[in-house]
Amino acid sequence: MEAGTEGRHSPAAALAVAPLEIERIFAAPRALVCEMWVKGENLAHWLPLAGHVLLACEGDAVVGGTRRLRLRAPIGETYGLTLVYREVAPPARLVFTHRWDGGVETTVSISFEALDSGHTRMVFRQSGFDTPESRQAHKDGWDASFGEFTDHLGRYLAADAKLAPPGDVAPLVLTIERVFDAPRELVFRVWSSPEHIVRWWGPKGYRLGHCEMEFREGGAWRFAMQPRPDYQHWIHGVYREIRPPERLAFTYINDADGQEMLVELDFLAEGQKTRLKFRQAEFMSVLERNAHNGGWTETFDIVDIYLDLLQHGRLGPSPLGWRQGDVPGVPADLR
Repeated sequence: MEAGTEGRHSPAAALAVAPLEIERIFAAPRALVCEMWVKGENLAHWLPLAGHVLLACEGDAVVGGTRRLRLRAPIGETYGLTLVYREVAPPARLVFTHRWDGGVETTVSISFEALDSGHTRMVFRQSGFDTPESRQAHKDGWDASFGEFTDHLGRYLAADAKLAPPGDVAPLVLTIERVFDAPRELVFRVWSSPEHIVRWWGPKGYRLGHCEMEFREGGAWRFAMQPRPDYQHWIHGVYREIRPPERLAFTYINDADGQEMLVELDFLAEGQKTRLKFRQAEFMSVLERNAHNGGWTETFDIVDIYLDLLQHGRLGPSPLGWRQGDVPGVPADLR
């Protein structure tokens, strides 16, 4: 061992290396800037350095949660990054540990301040480096990534403006109408118990790995949506209004970001058919709303199939009670 290396890599040496502090102001609202860190699907657009690719991002940004990322360098080498979340308080603050495979664990804290101009001040701090060289390498990397961050925010906001609905429809509200070829008592019933929910909830390719429902006003629900066996997306809420077979309302919260929304469903009888009026609000961005629009539209396609099979006695047995998607390790959706 080279003389003196023990000191450079000791805890005392890490304390001697100054923390890395970076401040940026982004032309975007605070909730959206924070969302770029919280939601794994956004990280792929700005986190990797130029020429690098994010191959996998597993885990949610929840307190105590671990997010595992795997990236590929231009020369083809792959490497991993592990984040463990200590504080998740969107849209104000995030704290997590940060460790490259084989590297030293550092701590990252980020605060998001809303400015009067509608902009956001982001204050980033990373501490625990073992050498000044490591600190400088991280500074160079973050500076490059934050440049991509700015570009991605610009593209995101431009898409928001392009996709925003015309007229008096609120841009952060999702409304959907569907007509189902089934009586409204039955359509309402399939929302009322795990026996039915686990057979249709979620877009194509997902299943419920956990379904907990206390179907009464004031009762809680909690689901884990799984696109594959090794990943769960947790959502939860509380039933606010239950008036069978006419109306159902409940709060809807993604564990990953804590954004509370209200889902309202009105079931209107049209002969032996049912018109469902669905409303969900309010979202953090128009793109988030449009992502849910795609998810609910696919889900309602599954509901349509499920109701047909249920009414005609063609619903096959399911020991686990799950309808599942065409993802490796998950059997096919209702077909």
